[in-house]
Amino acid sequence: MPEEEYMPQTQAPVEEIQPQAVPTSDEEFFSIVNKELNRDPKQTEEEIRALTEEIKNMQGDFIEGSKTDQAVIAAELTKKKDRMVKKEEFKKTIAELLSKVNTFGHSPTKKLAEHTDYIIGVLDGSKEAITNDDGELGHMMIDREAEGGESFWSFDEIEDMLKSKQVDVASRSIIKALVDDSMRTAETIQPGEDSEFNYQKEYQNIKNKLIDQGDVKSLVNDKIFGERVFVDDLQSAIQLGTYKEMGISESQVKDPTPEDNKITDEDAVVITSMILQDEDLLKDYLADYFTKAMEQNWNNNLSPEVRRNKKMNQTTPQAIKQKEKKKPK
Repeated sequence: MPEEEYMPQTQAPVEEIQPQAVPTSDEEFFSIVNKELNRDPKQTEEEIRALTEEIKNMQGDFIEGSKTDQAVIAAELTKKKDRMVKKEEFKKTIAELLSKVNTFGHSPTKKLAEHTDYIIGVLDGSKEAITNDDGELGHMMIDREAEGGESFWSFDEIEDMLKSKQVDVASRSIIKALVDDSMRTAETIQPGEDSEFNYQKEYQNIKNKLIDQGDVKSLVNDKIFGERVFVDDLQSAIQLGTYKEMGISESQVKDPTPEDNKITDEDAVVITSMILQDEDLLKDYLADYFTKAMEQNWNNNLSPEVRRNKKMNQTTPQAIKQKEKKKPK
């Protein structure tokens, strides 16, 4: 039986709470990226005019100068040409990196956050590349220390920042392997055999192999398992009041605007942001989330007869007691 993506039970029948389609801002971003990828990498008319004017201004010095002067002028022109080529190559490099949804993610604007407008400026040419005192090429970007300010980022630093935000593909492979193994085991279970999903064992397995070893930010924001995104499901669950299914306690969900007596879309964003700040608790929620995905696929891959028997036995006092024992503490 094919792998089925995990969907919180109370969300399954509700059409409008499925993860949102790529928002317009992301569509515009990808449009800018694709435009750069398809652009002929040559200098603009303005750059050509400026360089031509500079060469004209240097002609007199070059003709009248000594061999040393001529060598200096030639080296300076070569350096300028190299800088122009590097600028074009850099734009192509980051456009290529950002275009790969499978490795950079489905929502670049959410992932880049405050860097989004800066990267767009680099790609569309509205943000001019500059050199620092050491002759390194780069751009003015968000200051890494002073809030609200800007500082110089070299091309290498910008590329490293983008690479640090890529999808944790290793974790994606790990969860797929764990789910596939669980599905194969479920398919072999015969009527009369123990068909109960060992929640505690698999929870610890996922916590140790996936959560503790993986990139938490990517596990939260990227499509690690199927088309589901943890942060989207969390926000939807908070709005619907079904967050307990994701292991979130009521004390963690505090309405920032209690006077309106409801959790609005804006409230859900604030609450989600607060929950994501506690990394230790977040890791527990993630482990619970992916374990439930495994459990759902386990149950879906049991034979029809085994599933019928299991459903009949689930309501017995012994079964309920056993299930409570297997839940992680």
